[in-house]
Amino acid sequence: MTAHSESPIPPVRRTVSVSWGPEQAFRRFTEGFATWWPRETHSIGGDRVDQIEFECRVGGLITEQLKDGRRYQWGKVTAWDPPRRVAFRWHPSREESEAQEVEVRFVAEGTGTRVELISTGWERLG
Repeated sequence: MTAHSESPIPPVRRTVSVSWGPEQAFRRFTEGFATWWPRETHSIGGDRVDQIEFECRVGGLITEQLKDGRRYQWGKVTAWDPPRRVAFRWHPSREESEAQEVEVRFVAEGTGTRVELISTGWERLG
């Protein structure tokens, strides 16, 4: 392991405000994951993807299934606190030992919601 990979890499932080309330924003992110995820550019199978699934529970898997039936695990849900927070280990096309930790918070903001995403564990990629 190099000295660089032993040092924690700063987390990736992204925030977006949406017009939906926290409950609806949480549902759209989790239950509706397959409807907004850019499968053509951010998947293992690209245009061969038949379905994407986000199992809404602690221990639930995040997977893609190709049209030929092959299934790939992208991650696993580690925290489930609707409508405030969801967290998961994220490792599409990689070993689970190289997973990043992703936490998404849904914070009421006026008539909408501020969605805050924090991704850590980038040093695991070596």
